[in-house]
Amino acid sequence: MSFFMNVYDFEFRGSLLSADRQYQQTFKIKANTNRPDYILSGNAEPYDFSTNPNLTISFCYDVQQVNYANVTVNIAGATAASTKASEVVSALNANTLFSSFFTASVFKTNNIGVTENKVLIKSKNPKPNFKAYVLNTSAEGVIQFNKFAPIQELPSYFERYDIAQRFNYTDLGTERLLLLNASNSIEAAYIDAAGFNHSSPSADWQLLKGCNDQYMFTKRVYTSGQISTEIKYPAGASIGDAAFKTTYQYSGSNLIGICQIPYVIASGDLISPV
Repeated sequence: MSFFMNVYDFEFRGSLLSADRQYQQTFKIKANTNRPDYILSGNAEPYDFSTNPNLTISFCYDVQQVNYANVTVNIAGATAASTKASEVVSALNANTLFSSFFTASVFKTNNIGVTENKVLIKSKNPKPNFKAYVLNTSAEGVIQFNKFAPIQELPSYFERYDIAQRFNYTDLGTERLLLLNASNSIEAAYIDAAGFNHSSPSADWQLLKGCNDQYMFTKRVYTSGQISTEIKYPAGASIGDAAFKTTYQYSGSNLIGICQIPYVIASGDLISPV
């Protein structure tokens, strides 16, 4: 029940581990058309930056691709409510930190005979060790570098792939996603534009068919002597990993319903063999 944006140029493929691969489901998010070394604005001039003039780019330049830094630039022109692409380019290139890693230019497009000016940001560094993306804050809501970045709804298990979680899950590699926040008006608009409803995310059980694993630990909870809940998860799992939850419904002493849904392991769910 989480929305993710792929701000990078790789196709994300994530799976929930299962002992039987025929029941393993893979979740995909298409590659972004923008790249860390080639970031083109989705909207053309003029731009109204009278309310939100600051553009923030997050970037890293290291082998592990984990040490991100931000550069924020006020890109409003002389008349903020009608800023030209050339003024955005000038403001960006005038920033010392920005110009150390990037260069900005006006990108002319031709759409059915109509010429438009957009903003293109290119990296000055080799792509293999460099990543960069525009944060969904302030001026991004107007210029929209992330306008065409693919968005998908994935089970909450995949929140570990969020860029912000890179130090907590170091074994997942460098191919990360951006976990969207529906309370962020820019990200909410992107979610809706992608065909979803930011205020009504799907439950995890609606996104999954389930996982079958060969070796399982099961913790049971009893209420008034009757089993009420079961939490099942693969041996060796830890807090935050995917699990399987079963709830039991009774009418008096009669078992009348069993519901099975995806679940994320929380503190207190774990048990150990005796």
